[in-house]
Amino acid sequence: MSGPHGRGEKALKAKDYATAIKEFTAAIKVEPTACSYYISRCIAYIRDSPSKWANVALEDADAALVIAKAKGRRPLMGEAQFWRAKALYHLTRYEDAKKCLAWAKERNSGLSGLPSWELMVQNKIDAGSGSEATILEDPGLSQDDIVRRAKGEDVVRDTKVAEEDRGDSAQPEQSTAPKATTSTVEYVPPTVPKSQFFEDPKTNTITISLMIKGVPKDKVSVEIERGAISLSFPLSSGSEWQFAIDPLYAAVIPEESKYEIRNTKVDFILKKAVAGKWPDIKGTEAIADATESKPKPIPQSIVQGPAYPTSSKSGPKDWDKLARDLSTKPKVTDSTADEEDKKEEDDPYISDDEGGDPVNGFFKKLFKNADPDTRRAMMKSYTESNGTALSTNWAEVKQGKVETKPPDGMEAKEWDS
Repeated sequence: MSGPHGRGEKALKAKDYATAIKEFTAAIKVEPTACSYYISRCIAYIRDSPSKWANVALEDADAALVIAKAKGRRPLMGEAQFWRAKALYHLTRYEDAKKCLAWAKERNSGLSGLPSWELMVQNKIDAGSGSEATILEDPGLSQDDIVRRAKGEDVVRDTKVAEEDRGDSAQPEQSTAPKATTSTVEYVPPTVPKSQFFEDPKTNTITISLMIKGVPKDKVSVEIERGAISLSFPLSSGSEWQFAIDPLYAAVIPEESKYEIRNTKVDFILKKAVAGKWPDIKGTEAIADATESKPKPIPQSIVQGPAYPTSSKSGPKDWDKLARDLSTKPKVTDSTADEEDKKEEDDPYISDDEGGDPVNGFFKKLFKNADPDTRRAMMKSYTESNGTALSTNWAEVKQGKVETKPPDGMEAKEWDS
């Protein structure tokens, strides 16, 4: 990192706080409305000597809050409130610190260390330390006030805010920084960037473009998963910008997808797992990882076959088993014809109960030579209709119970045992 801000960040990481304060002051001279510079200098003040620098650290946190609010940067507003709370804690203004922590949580709940500071402040309050809260959410300054202060000009806050915010009659400390020569604003991407997408049916891909400027290619972290994409990179303030779309509308193939970082946007070119149009990029249900997708077991009722409805008093018949038993009977050869004839006499499915009746003989042969589906149809239709119907069409018979259809002039009645 080059320039006073870069040198200041380097000194801050090396815990050389005196140098960091000096370099951040020089950076503010060049860019008096860079919110992150004030936060960085506030951090250096508190870490160097909180008892010595707490008041000026609070001034820097106030300045950062004013600038962040003017630019509508909610995460930085939360971070500024967090450092206001820390400065107030070292000034033993615990009730004020508690209020600032609450405002910080509303705007940036992911701040590292926030829960610990809430506990520390509450412990002090529970112990009876500190005074009644007097701080206001708005420091009572404008962005022009911050610029004038950076130029070394006198700045007086709104009287009411000054009295409540500082708790004394002291005037805000003037900056000793030299007069600023230019003013630029650090760009921070919005929490939810604008996006657009288009699909290519020929390649079965969808391109999602996030409108973000100045993404550092060497520091960016990008993840493409089966059901989500995410992007993050560090900001000069020391915090991290993060964004994700989780879940996506449908699954993608990560190994066949890619991303491209451009000057004003980041493109995700995603290979769809299944062809089809996406009405949106955001889905409503989490997408399981491909390795976790396992075929569902076949229900036992399907494996065993259905129990078809029947009027039999002995219960439902397993027609599939009946057909399998019949279809697996060994073929009859000339050498075993006599033996098979003997078995047919005892076979419950094809025996001739009418003592050689030619009609029954015909149906016996028809049944014997039929395929399994035809046999099932004949057995089911004949049994369920109480002998009044005989069908060979299994596709029709399997739809439900075969009703009893007595001959014309006759009436079907229930049999009483």
